Amino acid sequence: MKIINKVTDSSYIQWVEKFVQDVLDRAQISCNEVVIEDIEPDKRIFLTLDGEEYDIRTWNYQVVKKDTLGIPCAEMVRYSLFVMVNDDTGSHGEEADYGTIKIEWKN
Repeated sequence: MKIINKVTDSSYIQWVEKFVQDVLDRAQISCNEVVIEDIEPDKRIFLTLDGEEYDIRTWNYQVVKKDTLGIPCAEMVRYSLFVMVNDDTGSHGEEADYGTIKIEWKN
């Protein structure tokens, strides 16, 4: 699976690709190309998988590791993966998977 990351914010680029890959692996979704389109401040991650729209909604961040200065550098994150489905009014998201994954970064 090829991952194209359009996110440029340094707060996310350290962990977002691995997180997206882990979410898709757990959901047993296979595709040739994943484009990480954007991340909203509330940490909704917008994806395109082989031309189809998905998003990952995240919440409930729990710090699980701190660096030597006491600054968080790893969290457990609850998420839901949604696939966008066309309907009479445009589209809506249907939950495809959910779970908890650890993210880590360097401070």
